[in-house]
Amino acid sequence: MLRRLLPLTLLLTPAPALGSAPPEPPKALSFYEIASQVETKHPLMRAARAGLASLQAKLSQADWAYFPSFKLTAGATATPKVTGDALHSVTHTDTWGYLFTAQVQAVLPVYTFGKILSLRRAARQGVRIGQASVALARWELRYRLAQAWYGALLAAELKTILADGKKWLDKANTHMERLRDLDSDDYDQNEHLRLRARMAEFFAIEAENALLKNQSQHGLRLLTGVKAVDHEVPISARFLEPLAVPLKTAEHYVALARKHDPGMQIKRAHASAKEFLHDHKKAQVWPDLVIVGTANMATSDVIERQPSLFAVNSAHQLGVGGMVALRWNLDVPQRFLRAQEAGALAKMAALDTETAWQLTELKVRGLWQKLKNARSMITIYAKSKKAAQGWLMANWDLYDEGFGNFRDVMDALVQFYAKKFAYLQTIHDHNVLIYELSRALGHDIVKAAETSPASKK
Repeated sequence: MLRRLLPLTLLLTPAPALGSAPPEPPKALSFYEIASQVETKHPLMRAARAGLASLQAKLSQADWAYFPSFKLTAGATATPKVTGDALHSVTHTDTWGYLFTAQVQAVLPVYTFGKILSLRRAARQGVRIGQASVALARWELRYRLAQAWYGALLAAELKTILADGKKWLDKANTHMERLRDLDSDDYDQNEHLRLRARMAEFFAIEAENALLKNQSQHGLRLLTGVKAVDHEVPISARFLEPLAVPLKTAEHYVALARKHDPGMQIKRAHASAKEFLHDHKKAQVWPDLVIVGTANMATSDVIERQPSLFAVNSAHQLGVGGMVALRWNLDVPQRFLRAQEAGALAKMAALDTETAWQLTELKVRGLWQKLKNARSMITIYAKSKKAAQGWLMANWDLYDEGFGNFRDVMDALVQFYAKKFAYLQTIHDHNVLIYELSRALGHDIVKAAETSPASKK
């Protein structure tokens, strides 16, 4: 009946120092107070934000591509003394000194046939992917929190019901043992054995519920950053109740998913980025028009200044120059084929996006139907458990007065607790489904319901 919740691996905070004053009792936290904490410090969120920062850096790189790039080449060496002029120079190997040269080159792109522009556009799509990835991490963590939150509430409710059920079973078992000890004609050994088998089932459910409580409480503990393993996180909710969220049409939620779903936003941005990279590859076939500026300097303490027919031969020079240049990599066939490859990848990404949307729509419609079914079953189980309770009381009274059958009592008891378990389990599933649907939509339908004009009336 109960389903296991996956353990949450979350960020831990340091434990308090030894010898410090005992901490104050922790405040009972609401669902969104815990959500605010985890969305601030959880490793999954921090990793998503780091990924966004890296993509923003790529966009900055593309933006700065319009600015000139600089290259500095400098060097120093030992050299013998040189005298004379450029046509009749004498080298004196008995005297040595230094020669220092430096060259600075700046290249400013003027026109690149769209190379830089396409890279900027692709980088902008990358930033959108990063932003959607942060949202995707947020919704994943909120869904996991819903599992732990409502699992803790369900475990607490079931613990109370199991304790009450065990009292009923102990009462029935005591009654059967009394009849056995009195050697009463009303004693039925088979029914007594059936009762003991039912008691074993209760203990099995109790053990499973203990596991649910353990996983839920540790999940909440880790979410709030508490290191002490014996700490139980106090939560503000006390009872497991259905979330009061109006269920709208499936078409409404499909439209929300089309607009807000982070997974689809990532797919669309990825396809757009591939298309812009295709444009970049096509532009690689063409040359770049650039302005190239250079500055040269050389100096030495042992080479005399001398007039020279060629400036590059002078050891004491300072020259500045510039020109408009055409920069063209002539492996055109290879670049043309790379552009074809990029076009095929862009088309594949676009078609993959269409397929992803079909799966997303199918998932949203399935979650909507599950939520609708759960909402109907809550109403059905609420009525059923009331009827089962009346059935149980009536059969027990008849049996206690000697007019009833113990098997009828057992059947009524099993039905009563089965309906109570099913009622609470369905509420749990319903509430978790709401957050699962919110995750699929990328839109919090709980907060939307709380802030809607209808909820304020």
